[in-house]
Order: sequence, then structure tokens, then C-alpha cells
Amino acid sequence: MLMALLPNIETEYLLVDKAYDAQERVLDKLQAQGCEAIILSKSNRNKPRDLLLTQNI
Repeated sequence: MLMALLPNIETEYLLVDKAYDAQERVLDKLQAQGCEAIILSKSNRNKPRDLLLTQNI
């Protein structure tokens, strides 16, 4: 479902399930749109994502 909505997302932050922790398929596309993804890292990720945010949401 999210994959169909990715091109139309217009928000600064997006909180989604860790199933969407995919760099090329999801995270890079969101970043290109100026959206910061808030996603817990999958347990098998080699380098866990840093979830420390510098702003209050």
C-alpha cells in the first residue's frame, strides 16, 4: 500500500512499520521528496538506523 502512495506523500515526517526499512525501495525515495522516515530498524539490518531526532515532532 505504501509503495503506491510514495510518489504523492507531502509531509516532513512519516512514521511507518519496520517492514518498510528498505533503503533503495523506500527510504531513498522519501528522502528525495524531503520526507524523514521514522522507522525502527529491522533486526537483520547491518547498520541500525539512528532514530535520534533533532526536532520535536
